[in-house]
Amino acid sequence: MSWLEDTSVIRSCALQGFRVNCRGRLTLHHLVSRGDARGNDEVNALLDCHPPELTEFICEAHHTHERWGDTKEGQRILWRRKADEFGEDWMRFVLASLPWKVARPEMQWDSLTG
Repeated sequence: MSWLEDTSVIRSCALQGFRVNCRGRLTLHHLVSRGDARGNDEVNALLDCHPPELTEFICEAHHTHERWGDTKEGQRILWRRKADEFGEDWMRFVLASLPWKVARPEMQWDSLTG
């Protein structure tokens, strides 16, 4: 069983209380967007695996309806949650290890969380 299928973990929206009331079902949100990964087969393949360091469950209101998960402030909250879960050093390493064809300053830890 993968971490996505583990029903013993009760999940709530990672953006609960941010800007709008939560509503709808929880959906898996990629912190590195498919748009950012466009044209990079390696990063896309990694996103296809839904690694827990790069994904978070948020409700439909925050994810698809009003897209608060894609705002700078929403992203900052989500990255900080990942630092709380995995540790900031590990998250810095994960981001630094992404196989970008060209270094992406906007995808560095300090840019995403500052």
